Amino acid sequence: MFKIKSRKSVLFLAAAIAVIIILVIRGCNKESKISYEYGDVDRGAVEKTISVSGKLELYDSIIVKSEIPGEIIENNVVYNDKVSKGQLLLRIKSDAVDDAYNSYKSTYTVAKNDLDNYRQFLKIQKKLYDELLISKKEYDEVRLTYDRKYSTYEDVLEQYNNRAENVKKKNVYSPVSGIVIQSYIEEKSEVAGNTPLFLISTTLKKMKLTINIDEADIGFIKNGQKLTFTVSAYPDNVFSGEIKQVRMNPTAKQSVVTYEALVECENNDELLRPGMTVTATVDVNKKENVLRVQNQALLVSPVDKSIKPGEKFVWVYDKKSGKELPMREVPVVTGLYGDTYTEIVSGELSEKDKVLIGIHVNAVK
Repeated sequence: MFKIKSRKSVLFLAAAIAVIIILVIRGCNKESKISYEYGDVDRGAVEKTISVSGKLELYDSIIVKSEIPGEIIENNVVYNDKVSKGQLLLRIKSDAVDDAYNSYKSTYTVAKNDLDNYRQFLKIQKKLYDELLISKKEYDEVRLTYDRKYSTYEDVLEQYNNRAENVKKKNVYSPVSGIVIQSYIEEKSEVAGNTPLFLISTTLKKMKLTINIDEADIGFIKNGQKLTFTVSAYPDNVFSGEIKQVRMNPTAKQSVVTYEALVECENNDELLRPGMTVTATVDVNKKENVLRVQNQALLVSPVDKSIKPGEKFVWVYDKKSGKELPMREVPVVTGLYGDTYTEIVSGELSEKDKVLIGIHVNAVK
């Protein structure tokens, strides 16, 4: 038997067309013979899966950027190098940063000395005020002048510290432990502030997979569902993952609407790489030991019959039916509609019954 993975509506339409064709053949071709194919009603598993595609990405990564302009004079890492947090990655030569720092040293020194001297003067004035040798107004004026000098010093100190920090930024250190995935620069090249230098992944033991879900299937997808997938580089290997987020934002391309879902997957052997294309199967639902029929049983009918919305039936083989057809119509209530089988919740069906699953037209010789 073949496995059906098309939409229900398409299958019902195809079945209806097949019935019409059979009826036409019956009326117009007297030299044909109709034969019926039956399938068993049994107990077993009904499994619903959805096939999707996607692309692998780094699970967690960071782009290290330059914070000052200058020339790279020492690059200590290349692609695939493992680095530790705090490790020196490269050095930048920056005359502009050095000049800004050195020229501001004198401004800082003058402001600091001026504040220190006036602080001593304030102490003397405070002592004179406490001994009632100067008035409160005179002391308050000195105190106000000191406050202004202190405010000026704080502004100068902030500027000085910023310039000192920029000098430290000539050495670029790794902010995390990981592996260098990409290097954007070369030695002796010029960089500006905020220029990307390296892409570092914190781990390759896990990967992030972004899959695209068709709008007709998005209602089946939920956080926590498991999936399996393959990549063309290792066609015999089956990898697994778990859906962590289903995004609300739609993507429309050539009138096809899809939604993205993020999947976390293990990569302990580090076989998976970012950018690999994935073919995946999402395990939507599964029921064990339920009464079931093959999906085709709900899609074929030996007679032309209008179907009301929600109405479902199968044709059960019955050679004692006393009618022209060796079968009888049985209404059923279905549960899980799976890839190959459909769960039967209620109806006059029992194990070992046989139901119609196909109609074949054979020419009479």
